[in-house]
Amino acid sequence: MQTLKHSLLARFLSIALAIGIISNMINPMIPQPLEAVFILVVTVLVWFAIKAVLPLIDRLTKHQVKWIIIGALGLMLVGQILVLHYLPVTVYHDPYRVLSQADQISHGNPVWQSTYFWRYPNNVTIAYLLSVWLKFTNLFGLTTNMSLHILSILTLDTFIMLMLKTMYQISHKNRHILFGGLAFMVFTPFAYTYFLQVFYSDLPSLLLLLITFSIIYFWPEYTGWRQWAAGITLVLAVMLGQLLKPNIIVLIPAILMVCAVLFYKKTLSLVKILIPTVLIVVGFGLSVPAKQAIFSETNYTKDEAFELPTVSWIAMGLNKDSRGTYSGDDIGTEIQIPTKSERATFETKVAKERIQELGPFGLLEQRTIKLGIFLNGANPHTFYNGGLQAAPAWKAKHSEFLNYLVSIIYQVGTILLFANVMVRAWAWRPKLNSQAEMTTLIAIVTTLGYMAFHSLVWETEPRYGQIILPLVMFVLAALPAPQFSEKSFGKRWRYVMPAIAAIALFASAAFLSDYYPKKQIVAAQRSQLSTQYGARAASLPKRSVVTQKVTLNGPAKRVSVQIHEGSTFEGEIINLKTKQRYVLKQTAANYIYEGHLPAGDYQLSFINHQNKDQLADVVSTKNYKLAPYPLVINDKANPHASLVYKIQK
Repeated sequence: MQTLKHSLLARFLSIALAIGIISNMINPMIPQPLEAVFILVVTVLVWFAIKAVLPLIDRLTKHQVKWIIIGALGLMLVGQILVLHYLPVTVYHDPYRVLSQADQISHGNPVWQSTYFWRYPNNVTIAYLLSVWLKFTNLFGLTTNMSLHILSILTLDTFIMLMLKTMYQISHKNRHILFGGLAFMVFTPFAYTYFLQVFYSDLPSLLLLLITFSIIYFWPEYTGWRQWAAGITLVLAVMLGQLLKPNIIVLIPAILMVCAVLFYKKTLSLVKILIPTVLIVVGFGLSVPAKQAIFSETNYTKDEAFELPTVSWIAMGLNKDSRGTYSGDDIGTEIQIPTKSERATFETKVAKERIQELGPFGLLEQRTIKLGIFLNGANPHTFYNGGLQAAPAWKAKHSEFLNYLVSIIYQVGTILLFANVMVRAWAWRPKLNSQAEMTTLIAIVTTLGYMAFHSLVWETEPRYGQIILPLVMFVLAALPAPQFSEKSFGKRWRYVMPAIAAIALFASAAFLSDYYPKKQIVAAQRSQLSTQYGARAASLPKRSVVTQKVTLNGPAKRVSVQIHEGSTFEGEIINLKTKQRYVLKQTAANYIYEGHLPAGDYQLSFINHQNKDQLADVVSTKNYKLAPYPLVINDKANPHASLVYKIQK
């Protein structure tokens, strides 16, 4: 009998995930060896705790499993609602610019507010699709905030339930896999931080990718109208996926590569890949006229005077100082160059110089670091948000500890997920004669494609790596577990080990928050369109008075308010109870106060004493509430306007 060979591509995935495991212990951006030790210890203890409780899972009846899943999902939903209600964040950067534009379009004003969408035309699609949702919810009188919360919960929870169902089915109803997926998605920050609090293209992209692979996997089982429905869904999923995140195009070379492997193995005829492949290509093809239709519907016209050439992102990925992540300095230099062609010429030269400077070993190091960053799961609560609008007293008091706790839980969860997939992929010996193995290999190659794109070619960020989560969980469920002789834990350890792991987790977060203290935000409103994208400042007449109430549920040490460079106001922050006034000193565009501020209600106050109108960076929307309290200009309150401020302890 011929011995089956290991899959080389699966082993490449194992090596890449090993780098991801290391990066989740030693942050490639800011290495902190002591943090790595604590994360390693907590990870090992959590792994022991999981092994200790597995026999309990095995003894559950089907009825008990069903109600545990339903109960966990129900508690998750309650937790999500509580998070959205008590811990609203201030959304900033790309997601805010998208939601602000969508908010405006949904109210019948398709005028593009800034040059942002000329620079990043790919985000026109998500702005338009979001505006369609907002138009629908406007019919019921919902605020944009509430509409976004509902959309986030619907999309995120649909993904979680479909992911759990898919994992259970393709693992042949393996309870360990089911509870593992449940633990990662429900009992880590996955369901309560970025994907819940900030709606952006990342979340629907996860769902669309999962739908795509689920349909490919189960394609032979579809007949009659179900096959027609699955085919149409596949086309739409790929089309929308391409419109939202063009890097899903890595799916095409992944399928072609797998087809080549199957052809070489002479097993191509044993799988049903032709029709799904044609439908996927049709989906990609339809995305082109769909994008043009959206441009037409929204009166959007590209302007290459603002657009960045592709080589810009390649050059940025070679920036050693930024470790291949987004570089504001690179962008700042480039936008001074007048035309797209000149920018392309300049960035091509920069890319060549950086390649020469790095050399062969430097390039290898740079790309390894970029892969580590891509796979890093630290601080998911900071992705695309500028902090809580007003941290509750308990959060303000323990913010450093809680932030470390959130980060460690997600890093440990990511490490254990990667480790399980790494072991299974390394040991995998596929026959490649079934739809299941073929789809699994496509998922593996697609995952490698995303990794290669952001480590070898493009710039990278930890947030980008979240796109591979449905693929990694899919592969985890699809691959068989290698057989090891393992010693089981005694009965008493089934309860002791989880307790030890929990104590270690909380103790690690407490120690690290004291050892590596960081500035924490007590209150903030940082949403803005940004002056770099031509955002229009508000013109305030002479003797205008601008005020806004802010609540500090904990003491603070620093206040920063962005007004406008070149404008001069009298700035103060006033304690509304004691009437004590604290002067805000002007530094370029910002007004700063540094000193002790006790908890309480305050008022930011700015007076234009100049004998002329002055500009101020006031942010306003149609139906989106930016801050807990309205902005008041000359005694006129606007609940959909705000100053830009950050208050830290």
